[in-house]
Amino acid sequence: MNEFDTRVFDLLDAFTPEPRRWPDWQDVLRRTRSRHTRRLVVAAAAAVVVLGCAAGVTAALGGFHAWLSGTPGKPAQKAEQEKFRRANEQTYFGFPKNTKLRELIRTTVEGKLYVLLGFRSGESLCLRLKAVSLGHSIGPACAPAARLRHASAPILPVIPNFGFVDKHNYPTAATSFGIAADGLSRVIVHAVDGDHRAALAGNAYLWVQNEPNTGQRALSVTAVSSGRTRLTLPFEGATVPSRRPRGPARIEARIAHPTVGWYLRGEKRGVGHMEIKRIRTEGGAFIDDSTRFVRPDPNSNVLVGLTGQWCLLVAYGASGPSASCDSLDSFWSQGPLNWMMTGEYSEQFMRINGVAADGVRRVVVFLADGQRQRAALRDNLFTTLVATAEFPARIVAYDEAGRVVGVITPPTPFLLRERVPRGATRLRPVFRVQAPRGAAAVARIGRLVGHYQCWRIDFSTGHSRGACDRRSITGPWISVDLVQPAGDDLFVAGHARAPITRVQLEFPNGDVRRVRPVAGLFVIPVPRAHLSTERQTAFVRGYSKEGWVIQRQGVVFKVRR
Repeated sequence: MNEFDTRVFDLLDAFTPEPRRWPDWQDVLRRTRSRHTRRLVVAAAAAVVVLGCAAGVTAALGGFHAWLSGTPGKPAQKAEQEKFRRANEQTYFGFPKNTKLRELIRTTVEGKLYVLLGFRSGESLCLRLKAVSLGHSIGPACAPAARLRHASAPILPVIPNFGFVDKHNYPTAATSFGIAADGLSRVIVHAVDGDHRAALAGNAYLWVQNEPNTGQRALSVTAVSSGRTRLTLPFEGATVPSRRPRGPARIEARIAHPTVGWYLRGEKRGVGHMEIKRIRTEGGAFIDDSTRFVRPDPNSNVLVGLTGQWCLLVAYGASGPSASCDSLDSFWSQGPLNWMMTGEYSEQFMRINGVAADGVRRVVVFLADGQRQRAALRDNLFTTLVATAEFPARIVAYDEAGRVVGVITPPTPFLLRERVPRGATRLRPVFRVQAPRGAAAVARIGRLVGHYQCWRIDFSTGHSRGACDRRSITGPWISVDLVQPAGDDLFVAGHARAPITRVQLEFPNGDVRRVRPVAGLFVIPVPRAHLSTERQTAFVRGYSKEGWVIQRQGVVFKVRR
């Protein structure tokens, strides 16, 4: 979802190329004296904005040396390290045995314990959050080390947004965490319900909110230095400048008949699927006795494999492998490379994986900012992790003589590629609702253009929430986008589609609030009797014109103290 919060657009007009050296502090001061704020209405999907003065701020703060040397925070507790070691040994998806786990942040939030752990393994910097009291965890989620070497900001969100849920699918905790440079004094997370100070330690930041409202999430994060220099990175609602792919585009030598000889000969390179413990293959009919997995990067937990005639496989963690299958003729139709992209825990990073034919000795990924990342390549299979914000990317294969033998320019990931038609962003007010304690909300909607329809809700407290959504004929008939605090009031906002013509917010005590969606959008104020700091549950139900219940969704909410 794309937001129209003006906070995230601070310094947007400061786009400049990344410096090739660390600027000095006086240079930072000169470039931060002039600041501009611009209110924009944008409709592109989430991307980290590269802010012009950010690299200088990062340099002045001391950079990310602890992470790049593998020593952020402090050594993890012995029991935690031993558990980590055993888990790695019990699965082929583990990291190297000598990987040193570090404890970055240990914090208690309203009586619940959270521990943020991290480690460096090769070119990956990984974080794992343990929600100890909830019995859940997320990660390891990894970022490429190259992202820190060429850092454009003193903070790198690894998981911008994540939420733990209970057995009823109600949120139990909302979180955002990532890597922080030396010299930061504060990190502030700007969420739907306002600003929150994150825990900051061990060259990392962590924000957790227990029992959040439905739709709660982080919208942006601000890093504050000890000298009060501020830099804000948006998670939603920002665009990146249009850029052309870098790197060579022409073939210098050709591989006449691309193939992978060892695989066709039936050689047992790597491991077969039966040798890998705890791999899930449900629904994976493409897995057969020909399947072979290779670990291109010995410091990573990523396996890339081949099966059948021909399928490319990628697997990491305990989940089932992703697959991309072609006929023999089409598998090598782009030259001596075949590739696929897989997502990480967030949209911040994408993993480029593939197979290179015999004769390819090196695979390099050229990024839009001029960086080059050499992919890990072993037994014809390769992988590398790249930042989504650095697309468009170009994959280039070289032979033993250093000649370009293959070039592929993958499509930019959907969330960055899509451009919303300008006509869809012109909004008109369609209704206004008043809440019991005085706050008001005005809903604005644009016309449907090219399958996109934009909307925005302006609250009398100054908040604005909105997006440009691609209309779909599939998916839920009713959805709650968020519960928005506005002063002492709360508004439940969401969308409904045909055959729903009426929406009701229904409470356990029998209270009901009814509205008719306009262009699929509804906004319902929470009644005064239910405005409490105690968490409550209600249901949003969608009805057809005949009065049938089409679908319902639970919603949880409370007034923030």
